Amino acid sequence: MSARRIAIAADDYGISPGVDGAILELVRQKRLSAVSCMTLFDRWDLAGKELRQHGETADLGLHFTLTNYPPLSGNNAIGEKDDHLEPSSLFLASLAGKIDAMAITNELNTQIDLFIDGTGRPPDYVDGHHHVHQFPVIRDAVVACLGKRLPNSWIRQGGNTAANILGMKISLTKMSFLAFGSLKLQALCRRNGIKMNAGFSGCYDFSPASSYDVLFKRFIRCLPDLGLVMCHPGHVDATLAGLDNLTDQREVEFEFLKSQAFTSALDRADVKLVRLSEQL
Repeated sequence: MSARRIAIAADDYGISPGVDGAILELVRQKRLSAVSCMTLFDRWDLAGKELRQHGETADLGLHFTLTNYPPLSGNNAIGEKDDHLEPSSLFLASLAGKIDAMAITNELNTQIDLFIDGTGRPPDYVDGHHHVHQFPVIRDAVVACLGKRLPNSWIRQGGNTAANILGMKISLTKMSFLAFGSLKLQALCRRNGIKMNAGFSGCYDFSPASSYDVLFKRFIRCLPDLGLVMCHPGHVDATLAGLDNLTDQREVEFEFLKSQAFTSALDRADVKLVRLSEQL
């Protein structure tokens, strides 16, 4: 039996020099096969250019961002001027149908344009910061936009089977929530001929008490062929500390991903890293 093929995707590239440097180092060492990019920060122009040379090593994706940070195209996803929309507020608004679909489309197009300007190419895939691309209304806008602008790109979906979620024994509530939310996204993708990963893992509480070594082994143990593990490696710097609450645990993930323990875990699980754009 051949090895299972999986992708490991690092989120939040573009948020700070420390995060970007750590992710680039892991890409060079072939410890990652996908990089999810945030294009709405001032440093994106430099960050995008630094990433260009790695486009043949890892898939480069857009980490579509609608929460916590000011939108680039005007009003936020619910049509207001609030620059720091919380994920919970956005989710509740999406359930209630109080989403400005035009604002979503405008923001997505703006972030795609900046991605292309920075990297010199369209994104290989699209996902969402805080998984917003799976929220009601937003997922419709994302799928429609990909169908028009990025027909060769794939979408990251956050679902896995119930058996695999239970087998991981990590963040069961969150993983079940993401899996449920992914069902309609998956249906939309199938109807529109958009490719997606076969399974998803990588969620946990980011607690310093967590052993990432143990967690990672569970992530890949219960991941199907062509599944994806989400991760957040990085180095902590002043820019990151001013923008995000997830700091020290990024260092923990980075140290594991560059270690021999990481490659040993892949070998024991009989999995290999692939670019999903070349497999789907």
